[in-house]
Amino acid sequence: MTVLKPIIIVDDNHEDLFILKRLLTRAGVKNGFVSFDHAEEAMRFLEAAMRVPETNLIPAVIFSDKRMPGHDGFAFLKWVREQPALAMLPFFLLTSVADPKDEERAVKLGVTRFMEKFPPENVFSEIFGTQYDKFHS
Repeated sequence: MTVLKPIIIVDDNHEDLFILKRLLTRAGVKNGFVSFDHAEEAMRFLEAAMRVPETNLIPAVIFSDKRMPGHDGFAFLKWVREQPALAMLPFFLLTSVADPKDEERAVKLGVTRFMEKFPPENVFSEIFGTQYDKFHS
């Protein structure tokens, strides 16, 4: 039996966490979710997962809000890209207000996709359908 890697979701708004989990579930995603209110919490979790990779806790993908207290989504993205074990992970940055300058900054930092909250369900189906192997290996 294949153990699916978790999906990390970081957002300080609990309603947005709920909505994103629901959209992903409706899109057919079977991976478990590990959610955090702040990027710093997710960073600690990921540091522990990297220390013991056999736990299979290095995620399949990361979804993060752009604007949060403490480390924002940009700082979190930059940190993830600096970690050799995480650098290639798909990283989706979500925002309530789409600003082309923010998108440009995210692209420079290596975001997989910058998107406004919340894209239609079919966007998640497309992401997980076309990149299925990345999320299930």
